[in-house]
Amino acid sequence: MKTTSTKNRTFTLPSNCPTSCGNISIQYPFGIGNGCYLPGFNLTCRKQNNRTVSAQLFMGDGTLEVTGITLYSGYVSFKLPVISMGVNQSSITTPLIDLKNYHNFNFWATDNFLFVSGCNVNASVVDLADNNTIIYNCSTFCLDIVARTAMEGMDWKGCVCRMRSCVLDLLSMEEDLEEEEDEETWELMSTTLRLKSTFLFCDFNQVISSARDERQKALLTDLANKLFYNLEQAMPSIISMLFLDGAVKSRSMSVTQSRYTDAALVLQEVAAVLAL
Repeated sequence: MKTTSTKNRTFTLPSNCPTSCGNISIQYPFGIGNGCYLPGFNLTCRKQNNRTVSAQLFMGDGTLEVTGITLYSGYVSFKLPVISMGVNQSSITTPLIDLKNYHNFNFWATDNFLFVSGCNVNASVVDLADNNTIIYNCSTFCLDIVARTAMEGMDWKGCVCRMRSCVLDLLSMEEDLEEEEDEETWELMSTTLRLKSTFLFCDFNQVISSARDERQKALLTDLANKLFYNLEQAMPSIISMLFLDGAVKSRSMSVTQSRYTDAALVLQEVAAVLAL
């Protein structure tokens, strides 16, 4: 593969430069290995022990996960670290990303998602360089009732979360549509709310902490990650369903229903692990 700079200098990249990591394509100026990238665009590909799980792509320091590269539009998507807080902690402050370490990139103000899980939690993303100005804010609220899964013979004691999302508040939208007579819209809302309630049904921190041994804890942790990965992948389709029409909405609904089915299967796996 040849790359030409604006100064018309032509050079050939080494033939051993990887062109992908997992399901993410890699193109110059990004690259893995010596001679495969411009300074500041080096990547690390981390393969998983489980062959069924795709390799993960990271920026050069190995801490910031890359989930997509679109050279045509100039976007790079990142997945920030998951932050956990103990039940006895009143608050926690954890730096997620310092753009000073990535001087080739600018923070884009749209297409960012903040996911919060748990009961009665308030999470804020702040700009440390601007007097802790709040960029995003997201909260969850729980009702103290006993929830019951649709899985036969399996009860979960916990809470049903009314999750306020910084992306869109589905429950408030449901209330706004009380007078809505459009049957298709109601079917859409029903599917979306059912999907969301499935993801938020189990308090995984409690489930994982009550594991009998390290093996079971590892299995449950892996399943929890799969479940929230489904939510992460489904959110763009949910948004498309709510705000777009025609064929795009139809495709998005199909993707969402597929993710809902995947989530149900993961919950069944959780039940099987707990029954071991």
